Amino acid sequence: MNCLSSWFLTISAAIALGPVWILLIIFALWCAGFTVIGVAGGSFAAVTQSKVGLVPAGSCFACLQSLGAGGVYAFQPVMYVASSFVCLVLGVLIMHYWGCHLCSECVCH
Repeated sequence: MNCLSSWFLTISAAIALGPVWILLIIFALWCAGFTVIGVAGGSFAAVTQSKVGLVPAGSCFACLQSLGAGGVYAFQPVMYVASSFVCLVLGVLIMHYWGCHLCSECVCH
């Protein structure tokens, strides 16, 4: 596979993986006990909430609960774009680490 093909695959994968990260975050929130119907009994979130007591609005716990309660709909379209952009930047860094520099190997020769 030549360098240009590698760059194309990297960029395509980065754009596709952005939303996957959002789904993984939602899954992690669910595993921690932040669910659509509230904090799950006996979960890490429930234990944390019992230790914190009254949860102040805008706190980290409140934000996590808000994301968990909203599910996929809690993430605005800008979050999907941002996560794809982060994946793209990581892909570019990986390509440079592997020694496949876009200009020197693909375009300039």
